[in-house]
Amino acid sequence: MLPRLLRTPFYPYLIAIFPVLSLLSSNLNELQPKDAFRTISFVLLGTILLLLGLRLLLKDMAKAAIIASITILLVLSYGHLYHFLRAELSGGLQFIRHRYLSIALGVGYLAILVGVIRTQRDLQSTTLLLNLLSIGLLIYPVFQISSITISSWN
Repeated sequence: MLPRLLRTPFYPYLIAIFPVLSLLSSNLNELQPKDAFRTISFVLLGTILLLLGLRLLLKDMAKAAIIASITILLVLSYGHLYHFLRAELSGGLQFIRHRYLSIALGVGYLAILVGVIRTQRDLQSTTLLLNLLSIGLLIYPVFQISSITISSWN
């Protein structure tokens, strides 16, 4: 029997704050941890609203959490993905364009959306796995922010 906390999908919130904490940990020379508070607040508010809306629409918290997480990942990583594909994979060619990437990601997003909505599986094990993975995702940026902040006190 798993503890109720691990069965409750909290991973959308952790996935949402990961990009902010990662960016903060990479720029601690220019920023202080308190500078990320407003951004984290906006991202969490957006996540709460998205998750509540999906929960009301789908009437299933596990499915709503998966869809919200994929939506958050897509929205917060689109620019990085575009620049990576443009710089690293195009080799100077100009075939990486927003119109093609957005269509490809949109089709992939819709396929995942339909798959999640139509699934009849119990998503408790998926929720547990995603909760644990999202905790693991935050270990490095939180450790880096903590260690640099503590070392600056001395």
